[in-house]
Amino acid sequence: MKLILHFILVFSIFGSIITAVSATYFFSKEKIMEAMIYAYADIGVQVDPVDLLFVARIVRRFAWEWHFWLGLIVIGSSIVFFIYSYLKRSKKMDLHMLFGVQIVFLFLSGIILQYRFLDIVSSDIVSVVRDAHRFGSYIFMLTIGWHLISVFKLKKGKV
Repeated sequence: MKLILHFILVFSIFGSIITAVSATYFFSKEKIMEAMIYAYADIGVQVDPVDLLFVARIVRRFAWEWHFWLGLIVIGSSIVFFIYSYLKRSKKMDLHMLFGVQIVFLFLSGIILQYRFLDIVSSDIVSVVRDAHRFGSYIFMLTIGWHLISVFKLKKGKV
């Protein structure tokens, strides 16, 4: 059970990272708008920049939807993993707590970013939450790197 949960976490976290990177760098609004301007220029059509931005945001939204749903898988499997580890009295509870706190933080900030269009929070708060989410994801990736190094060191010592 623990191994299955671990691999669900690994693949959903990896997928979440891939979708975030692709949405940020490959599906950036600017790149999409640039491609549309180039394509429309070939057929002689002029499109208002506001309309280009609107379409670019819709195209880009697809990657963020995948990121959101993978994030839900991460939080759900993390909760089950944490409960399972707690019930089994795992010796690694401190590491699981560290991952758990980071995942909950990323989840809560991600929920705010996902539903920001509901006008519940101001754009200033959304900007701060976006920066915090990005910074939290960097810290989370460093923690994953530290975890992988620790696992490889342990495996190397057992061989």
